Amino acid sequence: MKFELTIPRGGTRMFSLRVTNMEDKATRVKIYQGDWDEDIYNRSRYFPPGALGHSAANWIKFSPERLYLGPQKTEEVRVEVNVPEDNKPSGSYWSMLFVEEEPTVTKMESGQTGVNIILRYGITVFVTFKDTEIIDGAITNMKILTAEEDKFFFEITFENRGNILLHPKGYLEIRDEEGETIKKINVNQFSILPGHSEISKVFAEKPKNVGQYTGLAVLHFGGDYLVAGELVFKVVAK
Repeated sequence: MKFELTIPRGGTRMFSLRVTNMEDKATRVKIYQGDWDEDIYNRSRYFPPGALGHSAANWIKFSPERLYLGPQKTEEVRVEVNVPEDNKPSGSYWSMLFVEEEPTVTKMESGQTGVNIILRYGITVFVTFKDTEIIDGAITNMKILTAEEDKFFFEITFENRGNILLHPKGYLEIRDEEGETIKKINVNQFSILPGHSEISKVFAEKPKNVGQYTGLAVLHFGGDYLVAGELVFKVVAK
């Protein structure tokens, strides 16, 4: 779950989360904050609240912090976001709310061992200061990874050079030596944090004929222009 909020300086936004116990027995859950980040392969990394420079944790308040949920019951968590009035912050800030089931004590017979599975859900909250958005990005690298004998992956690296969360998407064209497009493949939309780079993988079949080809990636990301990158590669005889 993700909330993307655009708020003027000194403004407030409120929303609520509905937490449902899908089991046939009662449970207790706790709600708490944390910071998070991503590496170039879209793998999440977690930190204490307020640890990162673009943390929104200090602006987020929520209630209650704990819930008792009967079987098949739903409760609401109220969330309030208050952003400062000063002119220093700009662009996007983010944090996360975690909803975590509290562990229960399981009685085991003598000599037995057991594992308690604790469920945790993360809700990302993005806060963008209205009228401070800088939208900028570029494709900085492309390469090919072979998956199977007649198939491969294109890796397209996109860098978010602006100050807000972006959602690039687009297409990859494979062109022959004459410049004719022999295949066009969609690049699925992905999200990328400001100041970060991310690799998007595109699965493709190798061209059947031997020769030189060009992979042309084109992405649009909400800016006033498109970005493109190309990679020349060869298909050789087996």
